[in-house]
Amino acid sequence: MANIAPPVEDIAPDALLDASSSLLSEHPDKDRLFEQLAISADRAAVAGAADTAVGLAALAVQVLEEIGGEPARLGTALAALGRLEYERGNPDLEPLERAADLCDDLDEPVVSATAYAYLGAALVALDRPGDALAAVSWSLAEQERVLRVQPELRPTLKPVRAEADRARGLACRALGRAPEAMDYLARAVEAALPRTPAQRLKIAEAATLLVEDLLAEERPEEAMPYAEIAITALGDGFAVKAALGRQRLIRCHLMAGGLAAAHPLIEALIEEARAVPGDLTFRAVLADSLAQSAELLPLLAEDGGERAAERGRESVAIYDELLAAGVEAEGVHTGRAAAALALAYALELCGKHADAVAPLREAVDTLERYAPGNEQLTGYLARALLMLGDALVESGQAMEAAEVLRRATELEPVTTPPR
Repeated sequence: MANIAPPVEDIAPDALLDASSSLLSEHPDKDRLFEQLAISADRAAVAGAADTAVGLAALAVQVLEEIGGEPARLGTALAALGRLEYERGNPDLEPLERAADLCDDLDEPVVSATAYAYLGAALVALDRPGDALAAVSWSLAEQERVLRVQPELRPTLKPVRAEADRARGLACRALGRAPEAMDYLARAVEAALPRTPAQRLKIAEAATLLVEDLLAEERPEEAMPYAEIAITALGDGFAVKAALGRQRLIRCHLMAGGLAAAHPLIEALIEEARAVPGDLTFRAVLADSLAQSAELLPLLAEDGGERAAERGRESVAIYDELLAAGVEAEGVHTGRAAAALALAYALELCGKHADAVAPLREAVDTLERYAPGNEQLTGYLARALLMLGDALVESGQAMEAAEVLRRATELEPVTTPPR
């Protein structure tokens, strides 16, 4: 086996995994084999080959166990395996708990800090937030112990601290401790140095949680940087998630009143979504973006109503297409209602009040089903009823208009910001 070409270090990670049986039985230098397996596992993770990375890391652990590797080295290998399994989306406590147990018997605080940080993350993923906080606390204590003696290791520990803060933030969020959760997640997102697609995805997900929580508290300006971080972190390979991230950034701008800033982002998202006609998520993104464009064009004085009406019709048609395809999510129904409102507003700008009645009726019917208990949708319902009343008046249907307007006055007054 020693004379086989190419050398182990030149074999691609997936090919190395395929050749693992012969390597384990015939390779003359198991220490060297372990090092190459560990390096190849890291290369595979960076390349986004998560399954290959886990397989190689597991082989590295197996090699060390066969040759009786020193405990600190085995703890490092187990921590790496546990981290890769967690990042793949299949958290397994066994290697992380073994790594933590080994470190408890050794004076290896760096390895211990890493193992406990990822053990905390895995415990959160397994819906054990209380246990996760205990693991993270131990990781943080070990990190502080290292830095007291070797402050020059701070850069080395920075990714571990970011992961500990991310796990702590997720655990606090699961326990309903929102202010703490936002603080820790913000620290993690701002300090993270993701090296692999899986790590970038975890950071993007943490940033997304911050955006959603900040928007729920009506703090769109504070949410914007995290929306941008989420988009940037995803990079290539997560097209759908990146598009949804851009939707969230647009929401931030709209909630902050930045209509002019949101408009080019919406137009760019429309073009992006049009390029993927076969993906239902992108079709939903396109429908939502067209409805937003239909609403914004008149407000920005870029259209007298004709182009906005065209976009509103297209949005409604795509929502109908989604419903026909069996996509019955509430957001599709309420999104269609919002698109119908945008279409009706554009038609009224064109003086086509009678044509606006039908989409307004459809919007009212939908919103009456979904608005109870939802302040934002109640605002849309009030707006739809007022618009329908006005359209009926302009169309010569005064009696029905009076009844519709009466229904509008019975709703709690809600100020509805642009979408």
